[in-house]
Amino acid sequence: MDLKGKKAVVLGAARSGWSAASALKRQGAEVVLSDAKGADKLPEAAAQAAKLGISLALGGHPESLLQGCAMLVLSPGVPNRIPFVQAARKQGVAVLSEIELAFQLRARRWVAITGTNGKTTTTSLIHAIFQAAQTPALLGGNIGEALADRTLDASAETAVVAEVSSFQLEDIHQFCPSVAVLTNLTPDHLDRYNGMEAYAAAKARIFENMDSRGHLVSNAMDMGLQQLCSRSRATQWRFSRGTEQPVGAWEKEGILWMREPGAQAEVLMPLSGLKLRGPHNLENALAAACACAAFGLPWSAIVDALQGFEGVEHRLEPAGDHRGIHFVNDSKATNVDSVKKALQSFDEPVHLILGGRDKEGNFTALASLVHAHVARVYTIGEAAEKVERQLQGQAPIEACGDLATAVRSAAARAKKGEWVLLSPGCASFDQFDNYEHRGRTFKALVQALKTGVTA
Repeated sequence: MDLKGKKAVVLGAARSGWSAASALKRQGAEVVLSDAKGADKLPEAAAQAAKLGISLALGGHPESLLQGCAMLVLSPGVPNRIPFVQAARKQGVAVLSEIELAFQLRARRWVAITGTNGKTTTTSLIHAIFQAAQTPALLGGNIGEALADRTLDASAETAVVAEVSSFQLEDIHQFCPSVAVLTNLTPDHLDRYNGMEAYAAAKARIFENMDSRGHLVSNAMDMGLQQLCSRSRATQWRFSRGTEQPVGAWEKEGILWMREPGAQAEVLMPLSGLKLRGPHNLENALAAACACAAFGLPWSAIVDALQGFEGVEHRLEPAGDHRGIHFVNDSKATNVDSVKKALQSFDEPVHLILGGRDKEGNFTALASLVHAHVARVYTIGEAAEKVERQLQGQAPIEACGDLATAVRSAAARAKKGEWVLLSPGCASFDQFDNYEHRGRTFKALVQALKTGVTA
């Protein structure tokens, strides 16, 4: 990309925005970072901008910023329908997502993972397999660190393993991973998209530039997803719990199998070798195995990593025990389908903490699982009333308001051997900065129970 002396505007002063601004500046661009929040909400922004040598425009996005602008880079949290972005398009300004910028800055091989649920675990598993294979790879995107500036420092041999959200895919142009993974597709982010069709179309952009040289890994049990993936020109790999696949990986009678293109099926490993809990994590493991085999990594590394992987933070993460009660942090469960998968992982009674900022989720989809597995529901945040209304009669429901109250009440009511599960099914932004903040708060509250010190 020839950016020297050209003006570039970046929207959003979170980690993706700063990464994009840094990368653009290093390429010689004149960079303006703009955020709708004022300086009082971003107290460290001025010092950071001065360090990078870029300009700041806080408190809104005045259209005057587009004067002389050659490129507009969007952070994932910035909707591309806002008037400023629409004005940029009308003026012929190139509009890119941060993930597209990262892809264009350096030519290298990417493994990109999207889907409604399971993205983070699958992405982390794939990166663990790269590590086991001693193959250098950056880990980032929608998980952990942004990628735009880090791609500039990595060697040409370094691959990129990226969790990619639908938001990040909305404004791609050339983005074309060597391997793309679609874990599943269920309703989510319907507060941003005008229906499921629009959400699915955003997800499908992950493979729109791929041809037969690329590899597309998808969930064979998700019929809607299979219909979507049938449009792709990439080599198809599929994973399944219980059904043999022409190319891909599956589990049958306690054994994980895999078949590469043009080869015979072979045993990968026994199911008992996985440490991850729940059928959804079996799917994540099979997806990761397919992706890494498609990339060309050795099966021995795949097996080593799968056997040693214990999970990721905020996704069914053990948060400690207190008086024989087990606490689990599933703060990354920001939609109803994630909660469903979490509940399917437990045989013992669960005390479920639900709520936050609603994403137009349908909590009635949890009714049968709540009735069968949940001893009590504890509601928090803006969605509390909706949760209570849609799950009424399925289990006792207690309106707690905030997370601290919910944790204390659940700890008092749960019995030895039972589980207290934070699996909110909602976004976190009503009471927390993000799902990580919510999860860390939950863990601190559990630790406070154990030590007797107020969190």
